[in-house]
Amino acid sequence: MINISNELYDCSKYKCIKSSVTNTYFFKDVKNNYYYDPVTKCFFDGLAYFTYIEDLSIFDAYKNRSSDSILRTTKKQFEKFNERNYKIPFHYYKGKSSYQIKYELLEGSDDDKKVPLYIPILLTEDKLYDCLYTYWDKYGIDFDCDIEIAKALVGLVAYTYLTKKSKRANKIYISDVEFFENNSKSYVQLRSNYIEYLLGYKFEHYRLALIEAGILFCDDKYYHFDDKKKARSYKLSNDLFTTDASTVDVKQYYIFYVQQWRLRYTFAADKIENKKRRKMNSAEYKAMIDDVVELFKLMNTSEMQSSYESNPYAFFGIPFGDDKALKKKLKDKNEIKIDEFINTIEYIQQGNTYFNVCDDFGGRFHSIFTNIKSWVRQFINYNGVKYISADAKNSQMALFSIAIQYPDATTDMMAGVEWSSHDGRTILPFADVMEAIKETKKYSDNNTKDLDKFITLSNEGLLYESIALIIKKDRDHAKNCVFKTFFSNDIQFKDLKTKLAREFPSIVGLASYLNQEDFVAHLPKLLQKIESELFINRIYRRFDKVKKYPSLTIHDSVMFHPDDLDAFNKVYNEVFEELGIEPMALRYDDYNKICSVKN
Repeated sequence: MINISNELYDCSKYKCIKSSVTNTYFFKDVKNNYYYDPVTKCFFDGLAYFTYIEDLSIFDAYKNRSSDSILRTTKKQFEKFNERNYKIPFHYYKGKSSYQIKYELLEGSDDDKKVPLYIPILLTEDKLYDCLYTYWDKYGIDFDCDIEIAKALVGLVAYTYLTKKSKRANKIYISDVEFFENNSKSYVQLRSNYIEYLLGYKFEHYRLALIEAGILFCDDKYYHFDDKKKARSYKLSNDLFTTDASTVDVKQYYIFYVQQWRLRYTFAADKIENKKRRKMNSAEYKAMIDDVVELFKLMNTSEMQSSYESNPYAFFGIPFGDDKALKKKLKDKNEIKIDEFINTIEYIQQGNTYFNVCDDFGGRFHSIFTNIKSWVRQFINYNGVKYISADAKNSQMALFSIAIQYPDATTDMMAGVEWSSHDGRTILPFADVMEAIKETKKYSDNNTKDLDKFITLSNEGLLYESIALIIKKDRDHAKNCVFKTFFSNDIQFKDLKTKLAREFPSIVGLASYLNQEDFVAHLPKLLQKIESELFINRIYRRFDKVKKYPSLTIHDSVMFHPDDLDAFNKVYNEVFEELGIEPMALRYDDYNKICSVKN
């Protein structure tokens, strides 16, 4: 027989006692000698009930609750029975619930089924119970006052916020000045039917209870989604976070995993379905994703902190010793700081990875490395061995040169590659784009010869230096001007294009034609498509079959273990040789040597 600890409280004819097995509370009806378990909401007639419980983890969420809190919960549950003249049922824990069975049958790994929800540390369970029961007493509305649903709603808002924040372009960090300023960016949009799917049809009571208690804010405005669906915007109260620093980082949250099988199933099913939409189950991309996740988890944040302390200038990409620039970076509220950056690394290492496996515009593979500071590359390693990075020199312009210099080979290479517009704008057929390039090359050869000069400078990696002399600026400024010229529409940056047209009239005219205002931006689309076809579908796919260690791509670069250097070079040259194209010039960064020199 299982021993039960002594009686703690009396509640009418019920006695509140604590189980030494589950370390949680349940109630005994002294008169009828029945027991009631407020966690599983089951009645039983003897201590043998506990021998049927297969998963004691269902009690984890209740272990830290006070006796008063659990007592009040059960009072409300009994009040419901009495008000409705319920005949108290007797349920025995005989096996798995239907949702547990559904959960276990979901197609996905154990990691896929885990959905971490983030709860602010300052939001205690007692605060949530007070919120729910105050709403119950004030309005007399019949709902379960289920603490897990309330926490799941809070966690859903926080998780969506942190995830959306990490996906925002150039804003992968969790730093949040606008959060405390109640900026529109501190809100997240959630559709009611989506919340209902996850939490159940009574979620509206929990939403209103949290709003009335000042825990959750809603702007009460509707935002249209696709298919005429509507969503409201939500944010958590500033009072749930410390304001000694103007950040809301993952250290101010604790991770909460729902225990109810229905919630576990709906959250896990939603996560797995989202992954399917992003083509996560593609066998070709699965290996790339696995490699990225493995390498990311091996990065040492303590090493990052030490490296920053020894040379903070490198983190911000400024010359060593430039104290004036460093102070400016540290004062800039929009600049990523090292603490925020490391918080983000740890947040992603906890499993909050994201991938846009193949984007609609350029076919690029986007991972957690592509929008993060390049400074982090030196910490990519496998069992302590740092990686080599092979980057194509001034890659976008070198790819443009390939299209100009080898139009037929480019056309053959791109055969079968999807070429379409998804935003309703006019798109030229791929053949017309290549024909425009051929005609421009023919015109240049007969008149200006400027494309030959452009090709030579691009292949030698000296294009930006040449442009810098024309506009009388430094190399970085010149690179930015080149991108503005070739990747903007025909009515933008006219003064800049006039300057560059004096040196490269044919190519500036070609860019203006391909990027007309009412067209899709054909030139950047073309270059990204060529880049993806070369570096992902041809080079990386073949390299993946012969490499020994995990590797990754960051658009026009590949990072790999030093032992795989020869294999990579062999594959790289073979791909270009088969295409009949001169290989693009590469810059190699061996972080084993770079870091040893720094140390």
